[in-house]
Amino acid sequence: MSEHATTPLEDLYRHGLLDEIDRYFATYLATLDLEAGPALVLAAALVSQRTLAGDVCIDLADEGLLKPYREILGDIVPALPKWLEALRQSPVVALPGDYRPLVLDETGRLYLYRYWALERQVAAAIRARAEDAPFVIDETTLASSLDALFPADNPARDQRTAAMTAARRPLSIISGGPGTGKTETAIRILILLQQLDSKRPLRVALTAPTGKAAARLRDALTNADPSYKQLPFTELTETATLHRLLGFRTNGKPAAGADHPLTHDVVLVDEASMIDLNLMATLLEALPKRTRLILLGDPDQLASVEAGAVLSDLCAGKVKPTKGRATNHAGAISPLDSCMTVLSHNWRFGHTSGIGHLATAINAGDANGALAYLDNAQMPDIVFRPCPDSAALATLIEQHAISRFEPCLDPTMNNVPVADHFARHLELRLLTAHRQGPTGSGALNQQIEHGLRSRGLIQQTGPNYMGRPIMIERNDYHLGLYNGDFGIVLGEDEPQRVCVLANDGTPRYFYPSRMPQNQTAFAMTVHKSQGSQFTTVIIILPLYSSPLLSRQLLYTAVTRATSTVEIWGSETLLATAIESPARRISGLADALQS
Repeated sequence: MSEHATTPLEDLYRHGLLDEIDRYFATYLATLDLEAGPALVLAAALVSQRTLAGDVCIDLADEGLLKPYREILGDIVPALPKWLEALRQSPVVALPGDYRPLVLDETGRLYLYRYWALERQVAAAIRARAEDAPFVIDETTLASSLDALFPADNPARDQRTAAMTAARRPLSIISGGPGTGKTETAIRILILLQQLDSKRPLRVALTAPTGKAAARLRDALTNADPSYKQLPFTELTETATLHRLLGFRTNGKPAAGADHPLTHDVVLVDEASMIDLNLMATLLEALPKRTRLILLGDPDQLASVEAGAVLSDLCAGKVKPTKGRATNHAGAISPLDSCMTVLSHNWRFGHTSGIGHLATAINAGDANGALAYLDNAQMPDIVFRPCPDSAALATLIEQHAISRFEPCLDPTMNNVPVADHFARHLELRLLTAHRQGPTGSGALNQQIEHGLRSRGLIQQTGPNYMGRPIMIERNDYHLGLYNGDFGIVLGEDEPQRVCVLANDGTPRYFYPSRMPQNQTAFAMTVHKSQGSQFTTVIIILPLYSSPLLSRQLLYTAVTRATSTVEIWGSETLLATAIESPARRISGLADALQS
C-alpha cells in the first residue's frame, strides 16, 4: 500500500461528507467488533453523520441518499443485501429491542440506540393519548359554548372541529399555514375548556420551543377581547419556553419527568414543528395522563436543528408505502386521525396577496409559478432583485436596507417607551440560510453596521450602541436568558443596558458585559427567525448552491412577513431550492402504526 493511501473514512472526511466526530465514532465501534469490515465502519460513520444533520436514522435502502458516498468510494459501499447481512452479524448491531450501540430494523433503517429508543418512546406515548378514552364532558354546555365562540357564519368551520377535538381528547393537533388562525383558535379553545370546567380556574401552560414564539402566544392572549381576560384561567396561566417549563438545568437534565410531572390542566404548545425528538419525548414523559396536550404548528416549515421532525411525522396521517419497499399497513387509518385538524381558511393572505400565492407555490414545489408571481406587477408585496455577486449584494444593502434601519437608531428614541423600540425592530429583518460566508448573517450585520456608521447613526467604537438589536446564542440559566431571546441595547453612554422582555412582557435590564454569547440581529438565519413575524422580510439567497437551501427554508422565510417580501439572489438558485424538499429520515410514522 502506498504511503499516501487513505481509508474510506478519510476520503469522505476530505470531501466534507463526514466530520471528525463521525470518524471517531466509527473507529471506536470497530474496536468493539474485531472482525468489523468496511460495512460496519461505513454504516457507523454515516448514521452518526446523518443524526447530527437532523435525521433520526439512516435508510440504507435509499440510493439517492447514498449516491454522493458511492461516487467517492465506489464498490466499497456494499450492495444492500450484503450490507444488511454484515450488519446483522456484528455484535455491536442489535435488532429492535436489544441494547447495543446500533439498531437495525427490519426495513433497513439503522439507528443510534438512543434515537431508536426515543422514537419508540414518543410513538408509544402519542398512541396512548390518541387511543385513550375521550373526556366525559357536558355536551349541552359544549354545544352552546361552540355556538358562541364559533358562530355559524364563521367561514372556517374547521376551527370549530379543532375545538371539539381539544375538548374531548387528551391530545389534539392543529396544523395549518400562517394566517389560518391557529393562535386565535387556541385562545377560544382555552375559553371553551374553562367554560366546561367552570368550578375552578384551569392551570394553563402557554409554551413554545423559543422565547419569541412563547412571547407571541402570550401577547395574543393578552391582546384578545377584554371579556376573554376576565376568565379565571388567565390568573394561573404560565408562559415559558419548553426548556423553562420542563426545568432544564445546567447539566442538561430536566426537573420535570415521570417522577415529577407537570401540574397543568392544559399544555398548549405553539410552533410545534420546531420540537425535536428528544424534547418531545421529555415533554410527553412529564405530562400526566389527564393533562390536555394541544400542539399548534405548520408541518411544512423548517424542522428543529436537532434530530427529528416530529410534527411532520404526526401529520403524515396514513403511512405511505416507500418505493421499492413493502408495508403491511399501507392505507391503514391512524388513531391520530381523530386527534388532528387541518385549518385551511386563510385570514391573513387574501386572493390578491402575493405573499400568500408565493408561499403556496413554494410549498407545492412549483418553481415556475413562484417566479411568475415575483414577476407580476399586480403583486407589489413580493419583489425579486437579482444579486449575482458580493458587489451587487453590497449595493442592494446600501440602496434598499440601510435607510430602513435608521429609525431603530434614532437618537430621540432614548425617551420613548420600550415597546416602541421593539416595534421598530419588527419592521424589517434580513433572513439568510447561513451564519458564515458572504451571505451569512455575520457578514450582513457587519455591512449594515458599516452603513449606519457611515451615516453617523453609530458613533460608539465598541460592540454596543444605542438601538443595537441582539440575539442570544447560548443559554444562561442563572440569568434566565436563552438561545433565541431578543434584546435591544438602550442608552448612548454608560451605563448602557440591554432590554429583554420577560415572559409576562415586562422589560428586564442587563449590563451588556453580563450578557451570554450573542450577535447583532439586523440579519439572522431563517432557523433563528422561526416563531417571529416582521412587517417586511428580505431573503438573501446564497451566491452559490448550498445544501441548506431548501423548499422548507424558503417557505419558512417567506411566511415570516406580514406585509412585504423581497428575495435577493439568482433565479436559478431560487428555482433549485423550490424544487429541493428537505427530508428528515425517521421511522416514527411507521412506529405510530405498529
